Amino acid sequence: MKNTKKIFAEATELYQQNRFDEAETLCEKIVKINPKDTDALHFLGVLCMRKNQSDRAVAFIKKAISLKPQALYYRNLAAVFGKQGKHEEAIAMYEKAIAHNPNYDDAYYSLGVTLKETGKINEAIVAYKKAIALNPNYADSYNNLGVALHELGKNEDAIVMFTKAIALNPQLVDAHNNLGVALREIGNTGDAIPMFAKAIDLNPEYGDAYNNVGMIFTDMEKTEDAMLMYEKAIALKPGYADAYWNKSLALLKLGNLDEGFELYEWRWQTKFRLPTKRHFQQPLWLGKESLQGKTILIYSEQGYGDTIQFCRYIAMVAKLGCNIIFEVEEVLLPLMSEQLKGVSQVVSKGEAFLAFDYHCPLLSLPLAFKTSLETIPSSEAYLYADTKKAAIWENRLGEKTKLRVGIVWSGSVGHKNDRHRSINLETLLQYLPNKYEYICLQKELRANDAKTLENSHIHFFGDELHDFSDTAALVSCMDFVVSVDTSVAHLAGSLGKTTFILLPFSSDWRWLQDRNDSPWYSSVKLLRQKAMNDWESVLESLASITQLD
Repeated sequence: MKNTKKIFAEATELYQQNRFDEAETLCEKIVKINPKDTDALHFLGVLCMRKNQSDRAVAFIKKAISLKPQALYYRNLAAVFGKQGKHEEAIAMYEKAIAHNPNYDDAYYSLGVTLKETGKINEAIVAYKKAIALNPNYADSYNNLGVALHELGKNEDAIVMFTKAIALNPQLVDAHNNLGVALREIGNTGDAIPMFAKAIDLNPEYGDAYNNVGMIFTDMEKTEDAMLMYEKAIALKPGYADAYWNKSLALLKLGNLDEGFELYEWRWQTKFRLPTKRHFQQPLWLGKESLQGKTILIYSEQGYGDTIQFCRYIAMVAKLGCNIIFEVEEVLLPLMSEQLKGVSQVVSKGEAFLAFDYHCPLLSLPLAFKTSLETIPSSEAYLYADTKKAAIWENRLGEKTKLRVGIVWSGSVGHKNDRHRSINLETLLQYLPNKYEYICLQKELRANDAKTLENSHIHFFGDELHDFSDTAALVSCMDFVVSVDTSVAHLAGSLGKTTFILLPFSSDWRWLQDRNDSPWYSSVKLLRQKAMNDWESVLESLASITQLD
């Protein structure tokens, strides 16, 4: 009979040829000869893992560890736990592997991967950096470190890591694609495109790269070209949620609302853009079932502006003969509680609500009502300011000697497109005609704008704006509003206030393309950039508006 070492060598060779069943048979033969042969037991676990037999894999590797603990055994047991979705157990095993071998670069790398999967980004970065310190030529670690840094918004640092990964391994497709993503996000689309092209050249079936090229075309307002890229990505990668989502945004931007809102439902399956989908025992309503005599829970799901824009559909739902529970963010609660007819209960996130029969996320209502450009409801005013609060603001502002203009120049820094949509106050001030009285309608100020505001003639009441009902009352006192693309722009439009929205070159889908008006808000005029980051043309257009006198 052959000795076990020779049999094990044959099993290893078969494994390298992907002949897993034959390799398993030889390992089982070894274990029959020597039940305490840890290499064979461990290898059986690895083979079972490759064959997706996770429970057997765990049993074999644990047996090997009980007889002879080794770093490699712990590392592969961690990999099995990772496949089972048992991330905490996997992390513990990677740490044991490292404890047995402090110089185990691959264990640090794999630990980083698992930490990132559990949302522990900073800890993952530490693990990747340790792997690189142990192995400075570890291209995958540089790439994954770049991904983690990118998720923290540290794009410049991420670019350095992706570039290093490519230098070490020019064939690393993911690194080319990831570098393209980071370059796009800092506005360097010219250098991003060749990175995606290289990824496609290395792997013509790399759907992610086509999707990302589509996003570049979207940035360039080449929406129809973007559509072709998203369709290519979907053809290569069926069920590709991000590509379907991006295609939906392109369709919506082109004004194809019916098909766009249908694909918009893919938003729940994308990885990073939106909150996790809510789960209820009650069925989802998308317009098919009768709601007569029923109760439906409708809940906001995205930003404040989205809630303000789409709450107009509540009145349409109420006409179906049902009771409505509307769940919104706390700062929107007073505004919504005062306004919406047909609602049985308006609650803020986290509060208990009444029993219900169906549920529907707010931005699925356009799909439920088969919305087209021609059937958008309530383009006129559909929200109203509290008259008592408005009177208080009128008194607070004093006698009016000039037309009053409400202004908003920046939004939340957490918004994914904030660097393109927000303006520095110092820049804006250069274009504001002196003949108006300016009122700041935003509550939050950035550090670089606070000093500028102090030295300006703009009135600031941020500390007195406790919720959107307060802001609505202040907006009602304005003669018109000038705003970048933020929730206040939606609020002003919903109140029917004349509003000039300053849009970046690559604007959000809801403002469509090549239009200076909005089918969502009849009182809104859109001022668009003519090129990327070209605020000068927008602000010159704003400054030239004098007919409002």
